[in-house]
Amino acid sequence: MLKKVMMLLLVIVMGIGFSTQGICGVKRKVQRGKKVKAGIEKKININKADEKTLMKLKGIGKKKARAIVEFRKKNGKFRKVEDIMLVKGIGRKTFERLKPYITVK
Repeated sequence: MLKKVMMLLLVIVMGIGFSTQGICGVKRKVQRGKKVKAGIEKKININKADEKTLMKLKGIGKKKARAIVEFRKKNGKFRKVEDIMLVKGIGRKTFERLKPYITVK
């Protein structure tokens, strides 16, 4: 009997340890201490978006949004999404994170 109770407790403890996988093994992304913005339903056109819209992108705050708009005013439209890396403060890592959510068309 004691052996069965111990096994049950072990299963419960292990279950709690793996609870981040959720029900039916569906993994959920757990992020601690990171800024997570609401999901974006469709791609944002970086040639038309205003600062407020650009700030919906993860990693783009007020300062970077303003820099994108100012760059666009000074240099014209972005020809390809990769051109966003020409904006000061946006490097390869930020671009890779933004790439699925931005467009120039």
